[in-house]
Amino acid sequence: MEQVNKEFPKSMFEWDEVSKRYGEPTPLNHYFHQSKNPLGDNLRRYYGHLQTIAIALEGTVHDMKRSRGKFADEFESLMHHLKQVLCEVLTGIGELGFADKIENKIRPIREEIKDETFRAVNNWVVFREYIMYMEYLIESCKFFKERFVAERE
Repeated sequence: MEQVNKEFPKSMFEWDEVSKRYGEPTPLNHYFHQSKNPLGDNLRRYYGHLQTIAIALEGTVHDMKRSRGKFADEFESLMHHLKQVLCEVLTGIGELGFADKIENKIRPIREEIKDETFRAVNNWVVFREYIMYMEYLIESCKFFKERFVAERE
C-alpha cells in the first residue's frame, strides 16, 4: 500500500473539502471549519463521498471476480462493510431530519480495463481511497462526538 501511495499520492477523487491524506491525521482546523455546518449537512456530504467510493469499489469487485483476482473475496468483504457504513450514515441523516436532502448516485457503466497492470494499480488506489475515507469518517465522528459531549457538560 505504501508503494501505491508513494507513486500515486494524489487522491483519485476531487474533494476540496476533505483535507486528508492516507495514513495522516486530518488537520484539526479542518474540523473546526466543518463544525460551522449542522451535523446533518456534514453527514449528507460524507454520504455522498461514501457513495462515490462505493461505485469505484463495486467496479473493482466486479473486475476482480471477472479476472479471478487474488483478493476478490477481501474486496467483496470491504464492499459489504462499506454498505453497512452507508446504512449507518443514512440512519444518522434521517434521525437528524436531513433525509429529504439526500442525492443518490447512480453507478455509471464501467468499461472493462484490459491492461492487467493498470487494473491492479487502479484496484489498489481504490482500496487506498477506501481506507483513507474510513480514517476520515472515524476522525470526523470522534471530533463531533467530543464536541457534543463538551457542549453537554
